[in-house]
Amino acid sequence: MSLIEEWMQSLMKPLREVKMTNKNGLIDKVNSIDINIEKLEQSSIKNSDQVGLIWLTLLSYIIYLEFFK
Repeated sequence: MSLIEEWMQSLMKPLREVKMTNKNGLIDKVNSIDINIEKLEQSSIKNSDQVGLIWLTLLSYIIYLEFFK
């Protein structure tokens, strides 16, 4: 078997057969980044909800002042 054929076969291995190594804590760092992104997404949703509530309150107050006072 030639070198090119061996190289092509190694490239065609399924990913599940490739052994993942934890060099310099890379996997831990990626997991940490993923957790931080999820926390950021949750806090962003909370902030968006709060801003929506503020706009709704302001709009309600303006409507009250214009039509009922």
